[in-house]
Amino acid sequence: MVKKAENIIVGISIGDLNGIGSEVILKTFEDTRMLELCTPVIFANVKILSFIKKTLQLNANLHGIDKMEQIVPGKINVLNVWRE
Repeated sequence: MVKKAENIIVGISIGDLNGIGSEVILKTFEDTRMLELCTPVIFANVKILSFIKKTLQLNANLHGIDKMEQIVPGKINVLNVWRE
């Protein structure tokens, strides 16, 4: 098993807001075993992903960040790339 200190940071774009990318990403990282393998950084807006998470009734724990220096291993980091 990969130690958390050795986890790679993986950047993921949600793609089209009307597509299934957000759902696929959230469902993938809802399984916390995935967070043992890598540290995800999703390029999106944390409020929009939170709305989608609530709509799908998922338990994924999102961590909103504004810059890469705020990444937290073991969390689903969401880099706010746009404002509402």
